Amino acid sequence: KATVSVLYWFISHMASYQSYNTCTAASFNAGKGFNVDPRSGGASPLGFPDRKQLTKDSLRGCVAVVVLFIVTVLFWGSVAFVLFIAPDVLMFFPFPVFFYIVQLVGVYLVSRLLCLNNTMTRTEAHQAMQSWHTAQPEIIMQMECFHYATETTYDSDGKTTTSTSRIVTHAAAQRFHYDRCEDASSDIPYLRSGLTELRTYGELLFADRSSLEVFNSEAEPFVRANTRDQCQVFDVRVVIPDFESRSLVTADSGPPCWLRMPVYVLFGLLTLGPLYSLCVSLASRHAQHTVRKRITCAIRV
Repeated sequence: KATVSVLYWFISHMASYQSYNTCTAASFNAGKGFNVDPRSGGASPLGFPDRKQLTKDSLRGCVAVVVLFIVTVLFWGSVAFVLFIAPDVLMFFPFPVFFYIVQLVGVYLVSRLLCLNNTMTRTEAHQAMQSWHTAQPEIIMQMECFHYATETTYDSDGKTTTSTSRIVTHAAAQRFHYDRCEDASSDIPYLRSGLTELRTYGELLFADRSSLEVFNSEAEPFVRANTRDQCQVFDVRVVIPDFESRSLVTADSGPPCWLRMPVYVLFGLLTLGPLYSLCVSLASRHAQHTVRKRITCAIRV
C-alpha cells in the first residue's frame, strides 16, 4: 500500500518538480534497467536503459574483473602452498579445487560484460543506430502484485531454518498509445577503426505538458485496477526492436581471431581470464549514443 501511495503522489506531482521534456523512462522505472514483459512468457525485450544503470553495470564489471584476479591469485597461491609447503597435509588439497571452480564462475560472469556475444561490424552498427532512429517505440505499463511468505523448517536435530520468499499473485501489462512520435536522437557517432565499445542510452520525452497529463490519466486507473496484494511494483517499459545498450563494434572485416568466445574460454580454463579482460579493455575505445524519442498525445475525449 505504501508503494502505491508513493506512486500516486509521484504521478500527481511529477509535472511540478520535473520538467516534462526531461522525463525519462528510467524515472518512471524507479532506477531499474531491464525488466521482463509479462506477456512475453519470460523473454526480456530490451527497453531504454538510463545512464545511471549503465554506469552501475560498468562498475560491476570492474569489480568482477578485480575479484576474478584475486581469486586467480588465491588459486595459484593455494597450488604453491600444497605443492611446496604442505604436500603431505591432505586437508589443504580441496582449496585449489575450490578456488579453480570459483575462478571458472568468475570467467563466466565476466564474459557477459565483455560483449563477446554481442559484436557487430562498423557497417552493422551504423545500420542498427539508423533503425533505432526510425523505429516507433512501444510503451508498456506494467504492474506486479506480490507478498512475502515466511516458512520455517525443522531438521532431525531439532534446529529451525527460516526462509522468506516472494510470491507473485498478479501481473498485468497495458500498452500506452500515443498519437505521434518524433525522433530527437543525437547524431550517429563516428566509429574509428579497431575495437569500440558502443554504449547507447535512451530517453523518452513528452512534447508538451498535456501529453504528460494524458499519460498520468491512463497510469492512475491502471494502477488502481491492478492493486491486488500487499505489495505492488509499477513499471514503465520503452521497447524498441533489436535495441542494444552495450555492444562491441569491430572493423568491417569482422572481429580479430582472438576476440572470440572459444579463445576466451581457453584463457579462462588456463586461469588467464583477467589478462584477456585487460587486453580487451586496452584495445577498445568508447563511444556514446543517445536514442531520444519525443511523443505527442492528444487529449482523450
